[in-house]
Amino acid sequence: MEQIKAHVANTFSQYNQQSHNVQLRYPCAREQVRNQFDEPSINRSIDMDLNVIAFTPRN
Repeated sequence: MEQIKAHVANTFSQYNQQSHNVQLRYPCAREQVRNQFDEPSINRSIDMDLNVIAFTPRN
């Protein structure tokens, strides 16, 4: 799960976007980082990462 969170953070960094310092385990925090890019493929990649985070069971 940490690798997926890192991928989200790295994507924002790669495209020179402001990093969102939020806890992605919370649904409201995940919504804050959706649709932040003009390029649809980047948004889809972020959405996939966030969906995996949402459906991964926590111990």
